[in-house]
Amino acid sequence: MKKFVFILLCMMALIASGVLAQDRSKSMAYKKVIDNKDTIWEIDFPYVDITAKRVFKNAEEAQKFSKLMRDVKKVYPYAKIAGYKIRVYNDDLAKLNSKKDRKEYLKKAEKELKAEYEPVIRNMTFTQGKILIKLIDRETDKTSYELIKELKGSFSAWLWQVVARVFGANLKMEYDLSGEDRMIEQIITQIEAGKI
Repeated sequence: MKKFVFILLCMMALIASGVLAQDRSKSMAYKKVIDNKDTIWEIDFPYVDITAKRVFKNAEEAQKFSKLMRDVKKVYPYAKIAGYKIRVYNDDLAKLNSKKDRKEYLKKAEKELKAEYEPVIRNMTFTQGKILIKLIDRETDKTSYELIKELKGSFSAWLWQVVARVFGANLKMEYDLSGEDRMIEQIITQIEAGKI
């Protein structure tokens, strides 16, 4: 009986190692870790996003979600660009030594940004603008107010905050991943997964 169990275990090990060897040509990464005298295989499986089909209570809720999806799809690429540009600007500013050079660099950057993105931003709806403010916080881990204050100074940040408040927006809005912005995050996850 012991021989039978031993042979069965050996055959299962051979079959398992043959199966693993065949699957290695796929996109999964395999690592062999030796801990003391024990060999452990680590397998990195590709990311799989599983989402249930969204069910709405009524047509109004479905329409509201559809509008939110449209707005996020329009604004998200600009938030990604803003995050990238902020990182580039911060890297470039760190290399500049004098305050004068930094000021000239920021004026040049502001002029380029206005020329390229002002027409697009002017054509955004109020809701899309509010979503953009939140997504910039998501991409940079800083509110729009903090970014303006950091790059242009306290007075400029205060001035833009006053203008935003007059129009019902808030540059100090933070992205709330697990709270009120949960649906936006779900839409972004679907965008990044290529589902929408």
